[in-house]
Amino acid sequence: LNLMAGSPQKRQEVTREGGVKVAISAMQNHEHSIVVQENAISMLGDVVFYLRAQTYVADAGGVAAVVTAMRTHEQSPIIQNFGCLALSNFIAGPQNHDSIVKAGCIPLALGIMKKYRNVPRLQESTFILLKNLCSTGKYKTVIANAGAIPEIIMAMRLYPGLGSLQKQGCWALRNLARNCRKNRIEVVRKGGVRSVLVAMKSHFNSTVVQEHGCFALQMVFKEKWLTEEVALSDGEIIEAVIHAMDLCQRLHSVQIAGCGLFSFLSEGRGDVPKIIVAKGGTSQVVSAMKRFPSLEGVQRNACLCLRELSKRQDNVPVMQKEQAGYYLALAAENFPSTCGRSSQKALRDLGMMK
Repeated sequence: LNLMAGSPQKRQEVTREGGVKVAISAMQNHEHSIVVQENAISMLGDVVFYLRAQTYVADAGGVAAVVTAMRTHEQSPIIQNFGCLALSNFIAGPQNHDSIVKAGCIPLALGIMKKYRNVPRLQESTFILLKNLCSTGKYKTVIANAGAIPEIIMAMRLYPGLGSLQKQGCWALRNLARNCRKNRIEVVRKGGVRSVLVAMKSHFNSTVVQEHGCFALQMVFKEKWLTEEVALSDGEIIEAVIHAMDLCQRLHSVQIAGCGLFSFLSEGRGDVPKIIVAKGGTSQVVSAMKRFPSLEGVQRNACLCLRELSKRQDNVPVMQKEQAGYYLALAAENFPSTCGRSSQKALRDLGMMK
């Protein structure tokens, strides 16, 4: 480890000269030595992360060695932490997902969360492992069925002041909810929306928490009818999103998520469009369009949002004042296939097109 520290060349040399195989052999020959296991797992995770050598290390038996160490030394929070982080690095190679799941990593991670509930660093490490494992669609339902969603929400509630944990919790809920209706429903019904909002409020000035909080909310509320099940005032969600968009003005990802979320919240929701406009939502949406004129995702979601807002005639004066019509027309011109229809409808509502 000392040889590799801070040097990509040394990492490559250690790997090329057989260091990975030596580390795995040491783990197998000294499986009851905590010191050997800790250092070997840390080395494997380091090699995988920096050299993107996921397949090489996995094929050499790295996944099996790490899981065996975690099971043998379940009383060692250090080995559990190093193990979760190493396995999460292995997952960066999509071809390793199956072998990691077959090795029993999902129940292992959930067991760690329950056993070490009073160790926030370990909670965060399991978030990272589960988040990476469900970054593709294959294992989202399996992870949720194992009980991951309530465990993540519970840990977020236990440690509201830890920004890095809250970021990873929001990110994990985001990945679990993405393109999975069943998981979206569970996130809402287990109180996940409240946990995300608490994270965003508690870490008011953290761009990463705001970013992943916005994305988590957007993924959940793609199931539009779920907005009716959330025991929160619409204003609370809207205020959180407006703040995130304002704080993260240079992050196009937050602008896409915020505009998209406003569109979902507004559709068929009575006074919600009025609340968004009254709290300054129009200004944030138009600012996003100004700032990212060439990004189709921003323009598309902004046009969809402004279309929903323009349906209420009492919103029109504010939208006209914010020059929403000009930017709608510009988006329609630049992206006719994705922005044309929604822009034209909004422009009619604003009295700028027949």
